Amino acid sequence: MKTKLCNTSFGQDISVRFEGEIGKMLDFAEKQQLLDIELWKKFVEEYRRLSDTDDGGWRCEFWGKMMRGGALVCKCTGNRELSRILHDTVEDMLTVQDEYGRFSTYAPQKEFCRWDMWGRKYIILGMCYFLDICESESLRERIISALCRHVDYIISKVGREEGKISIHQTSKWYGAVNSSSILEGIVRLYRLTDNKKYLDFAGYIVSEGGCRMANLVELALENEKYPYQYPTTKAYEMMSFFEGLAEYYEVTGDKKCRKAVENFAYKLAESDITIIGSSGLSMECFDHSAVRQATSNTEKLMQETCVTVTWMKLCYRMLKITGDVFFADHFERALYNGYAASLNTEGCVNDAVFPAYTIPAGESIVPTRMPYDGYSPLRRGVRGMAIAGARILADNTYYGCCACIGAAGVGVAPLVAAMSDDKGIVISLYEKGSIKCFTPKGQVLELKINTEYPLGGEVSIETLMKKTEKLSITLRIPSWSKKTVLSVNGEQQNVQCGYVTLTRSWNPLDKITLSFDMNTRIIPAPTYEEDVLNAKVDWNTGDNIMEINIASDDTPYHVALQRGPLVLARDARVDKGTQTVDVLCYGSGIAVTRSIDVKIDAKCAMAVSDTNGSEFSVIDFASAGKTWDRESEYEVWIPTRTIIKE
Repeated sequence: MKTKLCNTSFGQDISVRFEGEIGKMLDFAEKQQLLDIELWKKFVEEYRRLSDTDDGGWRCEFWGKMMRGGALVCKCTGNRELSRILHDTVEDMLTVQDEYGRFSTYAPQKEFCRWDMWGRKYIILGMCYFLDICESESLRERIISALCRHVDYIISKVGREEGKISIHQTSKWYGAVNSSSILEGIVRLYRLTDNKKYLDFAGYIVSEGGCRMANLVELALENEKYPYQYPTTKAYEMMSFFEGLAEYYEVTGDKKCRKAVENFAYKLAESDITIIGSSGLSMECFDHSAVRQATSNTEKLMQETCVTVTWMKLCYRMLKITGDVFFADHFERALYNGYAASLNTEGCVNDAVFPAYTIPAGESIVPTRMPYDGYSPLRRGVRGMAIAGARILADNTYYGCCACIGAAGVGVAPLVAAMSDDKGIVISLYEKGSIKCFTPKGQVLELKINTEYPLGGEVSIETLMKKTEKLSITLRIPSWSKKTVLSVNGEQQNVQCGYVTLTRSWNPLDKITLSFDMNTRIIPAPTYEEDVLNAKVDWNTGDNIMEINIASDDTPYHVALQRGPLVLARDARVDKGTQTVDVLCYGSGIAVTRSIDVKIDAKCAMAVSDTNGSEFSVIDFASAGKTWDRESEYEVWIPTRTIIKE
């Protein structure tokens, strides 16, 4: 199935309720971050202080980035307390708009540099996402009016007309791709107002190509280079620009823009998305991560949470545009692995890794718990290695970029889980809970889902409806499930990986059952000989530096393990050994394993048989490394005695 998908069914919103692992992630986001009234106040205060003026920081992104996630989470959970808190902080933010119409943490005399446009983007996005849950028509009108003033000021200063500065000159960093990512917000404002000047400004940004050194849109259309071969490779910012290009396509129908986004996303998945659903082994840049992910000659700060979440959001957009199950598979990989692992469930505080260069002389910092970790090493390492994107706030506490983006990751999950095409409902994620949608004849259809997924492979889906009606229910069969059994009311159906559509007259209390292949599979490490990378950054110019990267000699001597959608890892709390292994397997790369009980909070724990008769223990990657120190040192790529090939 390859067709456009949407989040309404026959004109009505689809409602999703989660009671399993995704439900726990939503609850975590609310309790550990979004319901913190004082945190919202602190973020607004940074606008009163114009706090990024002197150090060129990015505190300007914190409020809008967290608001986007907060609105997505609130839309799913319907939490009235959260709705009130979001309403109040929006009111607070509206009070800091200055006389020029700006929402900025940069003073007017130092504006349009570094991260100023990036921060202005996040104000637009945060407000736009809030409008999806805003229940006050008067507040809605004031928000749109404020956003128009905010963007009108930008348009008066930025453009190709005489007396204006080019968007490429509004930041030295990464060819100003960070500034060009304001594209998504501009298009969203056009959707709200239908004012052509905003669409024209969006067209200007597109025509400039997103980057000072090269036109990224043209590079993607040519489809000859991978993103890691582009002249700028900052992963998070580049994906954000292409998100905006997708938004522009959805409004204009510009087929070239659609093709550019598609080419970019498919190339990116091929070259740079790792086993945990993230990217970047060289700080936060594209660097051919898909094949280099098991090497030892990489940076400590890798697989950034901002990159993971932005990739998840891009996968959602691509799923909407293309209907390609490929992007649903990738979303799931990132959700249950790279993203889930970032949740600071142990409440760790590690101010010792706060970047010293961000602490003003004579200042001291207040240790602050981050709800989300910023980085995920894949070779042996620890979590909590740095507070990603850290900046000190007015009260000497601090916050970071990856902490702010965290809620958006799980906030997008309901949008991916249940969508629709012109024939019926499309289910891409399996979670205990329910999906409410509408049928072609307008009746309510509730799909009651019972499962232990992703820990177990059995799923049952019951149809709750008043009358029999013909429609389609489409189910995702994950690419990792080599043998899947699908039945309707006990009658086995034909099945293959991808989307399977069941079109029939559905009755009340019909029952669909799925049984996925949950064998633990052995994944050999990818190998390469050498790469030409653009992943190093000249911190004086903000530009990338080309370098030759030679493969680590020990790369082929590593394997990873995956059970269902969950990547497994060796964690020092359950397996203190660092010895090499050779996994005992049978069939086609299936590891010999058994479930075990462990004394830590792990969702999945397995003993894996070695060919020498011994065993070693692994847990799910999302539970690994959670003490943020050597106590839970972990590794995804496990060293072996011999080379294992596909």
